[in-house]
Amino acid sequence: MSVLQNKITQEEFREMLAEAIIKHNLPFSFVEYEGIRKVFSYLNSDVKHISRNTSKADVLKLYKKEKDDVKNKLKSIPGRICLTSDLWTSITSEGYICLTAHYVDENWQLKNIILNFCHMPPPHTGTLLSEKILSFLEEWGIEKKIFSITLDNASNNDNCQDFIRKKLNQGGGLLLCDGIFFRVRYDAHILNLIDQERLKVIDDSVIKIRETM
Repeated sequence: MSVLQNKITQEEFREMLAEAIIKHNLPFSFVEYEGIRKVFSYLNSDVKHISRNTSKADVLKLYKKEKDDVKNKLKSIPGRICLTSDLWTSITSEGYICLTAHYVDENWQLKNIILNFCHMPPPHTGTLLSEKILSFLEEWGIEKKIFSITLDNASNNDNCQDFIRKKLNQGGGLLLCDGIFFRVRYDAHILNLIDQERLKVIDDSVIKIRETM
């Protein structure tokens, strides 16, 4: 029985491979697996197999394409963008920072996009954090469209938001009301601090109960 073969578009095939690698967290060498290549050739004998280096280049090309699409969307939205950012340390003592954009599109739909998630080495001072976030905003070309930023109550974030607000207001007052509403605090973080203080009251009782068990 002969296998019916559709005409294959090599560019589309490679883009689908790049999407699969990203979606399923596959290694770039996936495209070099003997069994996988055998399946591709069975489905269509005209397929041109690629190397791991080519698959890596295709993934980076797809990333750039998607990033450009997001940049164009952010530039075209009619309103302003609200940011949330957080910083934490992994169990291996590596610092990471994440910046997320929140906005309402032209169809009045709330959108949330993670703009950056990357390594943030110490020290995590307010000045260094602000410089990092400002570099993100310049990278995406949205420094003139910011409305607010939500940060937790760490002391370094006080200095961070002060520096960002001053930078964004330089040369024209880009922030609404000179940035009076720029800083927003995490309600969940505040509630967590309150609960932690409440739990300290019953620490001794909990310890005694555990010791009797």
